[in-house]
Amino acid sequence: KENTATLTCRALTVPPARMEWRKNGKKIESGDKYEISTTQMVDASVILVRITEIANTMDEKYTCVAQNLLGVDKQTFVIREKGE
Repeated sequence: KENTATLTCRALTVPPARMEWRKNGKKIESGDKYEISTTQMVDASVILVRITEIANTMDEKYTCVAQNLLGVDKQTFVIREKGE
């Protein structure tokens, strides 16, 4: 059985941050399994990933990475099978 999920990550940064999603440490791109969109505002950057295929067999770890001239910050999300 497969499920879908949407993860949203927001970074309040000046100057704006370059943002990306990683799965198990590797950068992911929009394609068959992922739909990624970004929005830049004056004082914030937002990146969203819609995951269209989530296997129920194991945890899936996704990390949002935000980087600008002042540094890097990360936030990790773990998707687990319902009931765990």
